[in-house]
Amino acid sequence: MRNTKWLIYALPLALCLFAVAQAQSILVEDVELRGYRSITAEELRKHIKTTPGEKYDEAQVKRDFQQILALGIFDRAKSKFVIEEGPRGGMVVIFDLKERPKRQ
Repeated sequence: MRNTKWLIYALPLALCLFAVAQAQSILVEDVELRGYRSITAEELRKHIKTTPGEKYDEAQVKRDFQQILALGIFDRAKSKFVIEEGPRGGMVVIFDLKERPKRQ
């Protein structure tokens, strides 16, 4: 009985470590840009480091969003980013942007 007592502690720990490893290996399936008109997608992508096929990093997505907002084109209160589960189990990052009204 003493030899199997360690299983009570080891099994939950192993499951926890497995879950962490799985979460760290989630990939970005796609990065979508919505709501832009006065700038090209190519120009916007220059400010985004999150790319399909790489590991999903929420902190990097937040930094990318801040970089986009720093351009001064988009309304900070109405723009957002959304993370959705992709069809292959990865993440789809969506930057839903609302342009600021042009001053005349």
